[in-house]
Amino acid sequence: MPPRMRRTLRYFAYGSNLHPERLRRRTGWCRVLGPATLTGYRLTFHKRGMDGSGKCNALFTASGDDTLYGAVYEIHAHHKLRLDRAEGRGRGYSQARVRPVMAGGLINAFTYLAQTDYVDECLEPFDWYLDLVMEGARHHALPDHHQHALRSVSALPDPVGHRAGLHRRLVETIRRLDEAPDVRRLAPDLGGHEPTTWGTPRFRSDRRLG
Repeated sequence: MPPRMRRTLRYFAYGSNLHPERLRRRTGWCRVLGPATLTGYRLTFHKRGMDGSGKCNALFTASGDDTLYGAVYEIHAHHKLRLDRAEGRGRGYSQARVRPVMAGGLINAFTYLAQTDYVDECLEPFDWYLDLVMEGARHHALPDHHQHALRSVSALPDPVGHRAGLHRRLVETIRRLDEAPDVRRLAPDLGGHEPTTWGTPRFRSDRRLG
């Protein structure tokens, strides 16, 4: 593989990309580096998505009392455009450099923040979107108080049936992956993807999903 293809970037995920299976489907490959926090930021669901519902935002507050919980991943640099498109970079989100804290100290990474014109405090997330965030928090064993706060977020049913069904199936697959002692037995449910081995921090797919 050429050097350009081997170069990786560090990405701080805090919303619906928090679970590695969700991120893998968007980038083709990702590697978990571990849970991380950002001080001076707070999780909100006030970013207007392309479907009109509320999406996650890392709201900068500059307060030492606010902490944003997430995880840091490595992705291939040549796959970043896939993630930009999936996130809607320039159409709701902008890219930002951040320095989350991991077990080994500060680390340089990038993330996505809501653009001001796309912020609406009246928005609520769809239920499947909130479930994706909660499954990611559970997967990384983020603090109990953070997971409790997520469970208290009000969510709406998605009125578009096929979209709701697609994402509900993803949530169910994620739950089975996290519960399975040997994920290889779930390979038929992954549409022919290379089986994901949860014992190693690596996730692969040959299928491009938006």
